This record gives sequence, C-alpha cells and structure tokens, in this order.
Amino acid sequence: ALRGSILEQMAWWHFDSVLIFKKTGSRFRQDIAQRLRPHFYERQERVDLLDSICVIERGMVFLGGRVITRFGSFGTDNIINHSKLRRLFFAKCLTHTEVLELHRNDLFEVVGRRPMERVLIGRAALCLALLRATQIYTHEMRSQIVHAEWNWVRQLFDVAEIAVSRTSSVTPILSGLSAARQDVQESGAVEVIRSGSAAPG
Repeated sequence: ALRGSILEQMAWWHFDSVLIFKKTGSRFRQDIAQRLRPHFYERQERVDLLDSICVIERGMVFLGGRVITRFGSFGTDNIINHSKLRRLFFAKCLTHTEVLELHRNDLFEVVGRRPMERVLIGRAALCLALLRATQIYTHEMRSQIVHAEWNWVRQLFDVAEIAVSRTSSVTPILSGLSAARQDVQESGAVEVIRSGSAAPG
C-alpha cells in the first residue's frame, strides 16, 4: 500500500506536466511510474533518448529553442508510430541533470492493457501525426523543394484541397475525402496516417 501511494504521488508530479497524460487515471500513472528509468548527465552533455518520452527530475536542458526545467518533458512525438513524422531534436544539458525516461515500447505495453488510455493516447497520436504532416506539406509548398518520400503527404492534402474547393460545408468535405480516398490508395497516405499514428495493440 505504501509503495503504491509513493508511486501514485511520483506519477502525479512527473506526468501531470505531460499534455498527453493529463486525463489518464491513477492506475495507469502508477504502471508508467514503475517503468521509468533514471539517466544522469553532466553539464553540456547531450541527451540521446530518441525513442522515449523524457521528464526532467532535476536540472535543466535546452531543446528546440527553449529551456526545460524540473518536471518539464520532451519526446512526446514518440507516440507516433511513423518514425519520419517524429521531430528529431537532441537536448543539451545546461546543468548536471537527471532525466527520467519512458521508452515508447514500455508505454505501449501499458496502454495495451488500459482501454481508456489507449483511446486517449491514440487520439493524441493521430493529432500529432496530422500536425507533423501539415508542417511537412507547408514547408514543401513554401520552399518549392519536393522530396519523393513525402509524396503521400502531398497527395493527402491535395485530396483535402479538392474537397474544400467543392463545398463550404464540413459534412460534404468529409464525404469528399472519403470518396477521394481511392485516389491515394496506392500511396497508402490515409493508411499511414491512420494506422501509423496510433499506439499498437
């Protein structure tokens, strides 16, 4: 009972700042807390935990133009299965730092046993995947530099553009996207977003 209480308190502090865990239950957080791995870094050392969600236990790191301090987190992109849709940033320690690591495999193991959290994490993964795809599409349109690996992203948004141009109503737009799905079947665009962004069972 005491161990469970400690884990619950630990999980609350460490995960309440992680947006994707905001609405998760106490049992889920306890299970996650048991799978945290501590890592210790010197000042100016780089954090190489690219397949994990990380929470700062003590110290601070610099990542993507911002400073992350105690109980701050990074690496939530790792709930996306499609590796190329994840942002790749390395954190640099500004002080002696302790980082608590939650590997994506450990997260998915727990999620697979928690139906409510599976829905929550799945929705968050889908939203993140769509956000990253939108950023990729916008960057390519602005730069006019086309990469073959992102053909499916362009085709996905071209379908959406066609649907929007035909109507100003949301329902017909969704119907148009569904009907136009056949146009991008070969590229697997819809399937990549839908199956590649949700946590595995």
